[in-house]
Amino acid sequence: MFCFRSLNSLQDKISYLIQSIKTYTNRHGRTLSTAFLTLPSKIDYPDYYEIIQKPIDLKRIELRQYSSINDLANDLKLMFDNALLYNEPGSMIYRDALNLQRLFIEKKRDFIHNDSVQNLVSELLICLFVQTFNYEDQDGQYISDSFSELPEQVENEP
Repeated sequence: MFCFRSLNSLQDKISYLIQSIKTYTNRHGRTLSTAFLTLPSKIDYPDYYEIIQKPIDLKRIELRQYSSINDLANDLKLMFDNALLYNEPGSMIYRDALNLQRLFIEKKRDFIHNDSVQNLVSELLICLFVQTFNYEDQDGQYISDSFSELPEQVENEP
C-alpha cells in the first residue's frame, strides 16, 4: 500500500484512482468492479447496445491517456451512468456502480482542491444517496428494499 500524497505525476494519480476502483472490495470481500472490467457480450446482451449509446469499460479506460483527472472522471461517470441506466435499481450491478462512483468521488477529492462549490455539493449529494440506498442492517438486508414494497400513491386519491 502506498500513500496518495507520494503520487506526483498525473499518470501516477490516474493509475492510483483506477486501481482503487478495480481492487475495491465490500465488507464481505467481494470485488465490486468485476462487472465493469469488460463490456457485456453482444450475443448475451444485444439490448445493452441498443440502450447504451456510448459503451465503456475499465479495460478501455485503463488503455486511454488522460490529460486530467476530470477527463478520467468523465469516462468513469459515463461507465457508471450506463450501468445505472441498463440495470434495475436494487440489482447488484446497480449497487456496485453507486458504491464505486462514491469511492471514486472520495478518492478524487484528495487530488483536486479547486472544485467549485456546486461540484462539491453535487458530489456530496451523490455520496449521501449512495450511502442511504446501500445501507445494510446487521443481517445484511438493504433498508432501501423495504421502500420498494410501499404502494405508489396516485395524486388526487381520496
